[in-house]
Amino acid sequence: MEKLYKTALRIIAIIGSILFFFLALYSARFTRILSLGESITDAKDSFGMNLLAMLLVLCLALCLRRFFSALSQRTWHVLAIGISCLAALGCLIFCKSADAYPVGDQMQVYLAADALYAGDVQWLKEYEYFRVYPFQLGLASLYSLFFRLCGQSSYFAIQSIQAILSGFSVYAGYHITRILFQKRLAEGLYLILAICFSPMYFYSVYLYGESIGICCTLYAILFYLLMLKNWDEPKGYFFAVLTTFFLSMAYLVRSALLIVWIAMFLLQLIMAIKDKKILPVLLVLLMLPVMLLSQRTVIRLTEGKIGADYGRGCPAIMWIAMGAQDNEIPQGPVFFNDFHRLAFIDCGYDRTETAAIGMDSLKKSFHEWMGAPANMFRFFKEKILNQWNEPTYGEIQMTLHLQEPAEWVAKIYDGIYADAICTFMDRYQTICFCALLGYFIA
Repeated sequence: MEKLYKTALRIIAIIGSILFFFLALYSARFTRILSLGESITDAKDSFGMNLLAMLLVLCLALCLRRFFSALSQRTWHVLAIGISCLAALGCLIFCKSADAYPVGDQMQVYLAADALYAGDVQWLKEYEYFRVYPFQLGLASLYSLFFRLCGQSSYFAIQSIQAILSGFSVYAGYHITRILFQKRLAEGLYLILAICFSPMYFYSVYLYGESIGICCTLYAILFYLLMLKNWDEPKGYFFAVLTTFFLSMAYLVRSALLIVWIAMFLLQLIMAIKDKKILPVLLVLLMLPVMLLSQRTVIRLTEGKIGADYGRGCPAIMWIAMGAQDNEIPQGPVFFNDFHRLAFIDCGYDRTETAAIGMDSLKKSFHEWMGAPANMFRFFKEKILNQWNEPTYGEIQMTLHLQEPAEWVAKIYDGIYADAICTFMDRYQTICFCALLGYFIA
């Protein structure tokens, strides 16, 4: 069993090394840029500047290593709390200064939250959006709770809570780093990188659950690690309850965050090979129905308040089929399209008929890949790059709808500061890829 355990770890290390070698090499040479209209272009990057950035970070790490080691654990906690508070304050300042407003799906969720808060839900009964995406009622109900806490419904009410949660995310990330690495240098570098992560500030104004989902995910990971660390003590079960709670909250906000539970379950299976303990596996497995039932319960309660039954929405296979489609250039693979929504409406919201269309589309994609392996390789290469190699994660393009922004914010969106931010995040991303490559190799 020990041999099987080591083999599993070796396979994970090989996969991680290959992935991050590819990403590190590509990001050192090219930068993928997301522009208006969600079009993607590749810009040639400076390998020399990326190498220089790496050398500067290494020099910084060597210079700070002794200083970090001299700090007491109490001092580190104070530093972590202070930097987390600075991150939250920075996000709050940006939210107030940007004066951003939601559009598209963000606006649909916001309007539903406002209606739930005000009690004016009649217009929601036959609303098409939630017949396709009933899971968005989870986020809408949470936003309506935020309105109750703030005593008013406004964009800034949600944005301010998301800004505060960003600070909590930084703090959770610090403790995760501390548990995983047990190195003062790693803790210090994490705090520096965290406060410099520009998407954290931009996405605090984005009313689609990203900041909340990330915060809940980080605390789920933190308490999962503490559960494993304290498994033989009673508090291990307490941490298991907290892990389940935050996984459920993350799944309520963004269904795609189910992937975090999948990662935990697979990790627990690998650990069971070594430890020969089946109970932790069963406990993590039990978290799944709690997550699913929690989301479904909130949706059903919200539907009851509205007086509507939206059903189960568009079948999940339609998202898989959409993700396997090779969209036209300049977007390419990964990008969202209306395939699933239009098919579901054309089928009269019939899930069985719609699922059959999704399966046919998926079979078509597989058939094309099998017939042209080179195109399949290109498809997945582009898919990985579109998701991983845009250094700003679309922070400017996805948050550019502003009402009366402060002058310094307007200069960012007018392009005066945007290039500098993109260049900084480009170096930042390459450094992270190289660090992860080194981690998997080690």
